[in-house]
Amino acid sequence: MIVMTSTFVVEILGPPFVKFGVKKAGEVGLNITEEDLIETYTVKDVMDRRVLGILTKQTLSEIIKVFSETDFFYYPVIEEGGKLMSVITIEGIRNTLASTEVNEWLIALDIMEPVAGKTRSDVPLAEAIEKIEQYDLDYLPVVEGDIDKFVGVLDSRSVRRALSTEVLARQKKSDEMHALTTS
Repeated sequence: MIVMTSTFVVEILGPPFVKFGVKKAGEVGLNITEEDLIETYTVKDVMDRRVLGILTKQTLSEIIKVFSETDFFYYPVIEEGGKLMSVITIEGIRNTLASTEVNEWLIALDIMEPVAGKTRSDVPLAEAIEKIEQYDLDYLPVVEGDIDKFVGVLDSRSVRRALSTEVLARQKKSDEMHALTTS
């Protein structure tokens, strides 16, 4: 009877006390994977707001200058109000330079490519990654509002890098806490 009663008490009280102990030790949420982060993040958590927009009327020489001064591979083409119109890629610039003699007269409208896909900053990251994979893209322009105002870029390599960095930071914190409790 005593064994049965003590087993019953441990079964009932054990889980809440374990949960309390884990919380008190600060170990809640430290064993996390990239997939866990993807499920909890939105696009705005990992998008890059530093990508410059190219205005539709900018000349090819101005566009090449922007490309040469920054590290991005694609740039949104926007109207004066910031509305996303299209994109220009390094590949597109290279093809244009190789095939035309009128480079000085070209503007962004002449060399831009259609937007294959876009997303909004409040969209769950998992949904945006699915769209990137579905359309076999390296990036998605991020827009907001009714006019699709450009606000940033979701770059698949940067997303993976950010997720890996966060997972490593949490693992390091977990390892440090574990080292403190075992020493």
